[in-house]
Amino acid sequence: MSTTPSAASVPKKKNQPAPLDLVKAVGKLFDIAAKAPTPLKLQVMTRDKLFEMLVLARLLRAFRRAYPKASIVHVPPSKGGKASELVVASKPALADRKRFSHFDLFDDAGNPMGEVWTSVEFESLSWDRNGGAPGKAPREARHELDVCVLAPAADERPAHSQVIAGISCKDVRTSTKENVREALGLRRETAFLRDPQPSLATWLVPVVPAEPSAPILLVSSDLGVKKYSSPVDALGVYVRFVRRPWESEA
Repeated sequence: MSTTPSAASVPKKKNQPAPLDLVKAVGKLFDIAAKAPTPLKLQVMTRDKLFEMLVLARLLRAFRRAYPKASIVHVPPSKGGKASELVVASKPALADRKRFSHFDLFDDAGNPMGEVWTSVEFESLSWDRNGGAPGKAPREARHELDVCVLAPAADERPAHSQVIAGISCKDVRTSTKENVREALGLRRETAFLRDPQPSLATWLVPVVPAEPSAPILLVSSDLGVKKYSSPVDALGVYVRFVRRPWESEA
């Protein structure tokens, strides 16, 4: 697995290299979820980026469990990509099929159900409501989803209405209200608050009080994040804890 910077992105703070235990755990999850060889070059990723890959692998596994006869297909970049190597953006990027990998999700009849991406910026609800032209939103009107499920054949600059599920990943020792506010901001820019209705991703969350009914998840490596679960779930933001698969740090 390799990371490729995006031209339309903002520099991120450098992070520590990923621990070997985490590398092995993520590779194993990909093997289980996608039923494919472990992606190459996992070890080149920083820890925060690899945590996003861990969450992505968990998402694929959830889909596999919900639809055991469905299929998950890794789609490498069309420009020089390899089936055995994931290429993901290291910074906020577009859903650029020439440069980055994604996973296609199919039901047991072979019908497309969605595409799984990382580090994708979508065009906000506010941009759409203000009469903004599709595909023309400036960076100020786009927001990043660390991991997301987009509608099949989504645009390179996906609209908020093409988001099936969005995840904000936080590999932190202590969760903060700032993390929650960020997730709530993503909620507001993807949908209107509505009475609960069937989710666009029922295999993640059954019902969502939003229109479109795409769940927004805040996934943290801090167990303490659970204290924020309520009342934000009433707004369609769902808090989840994902344990770091390496030993406790000093």
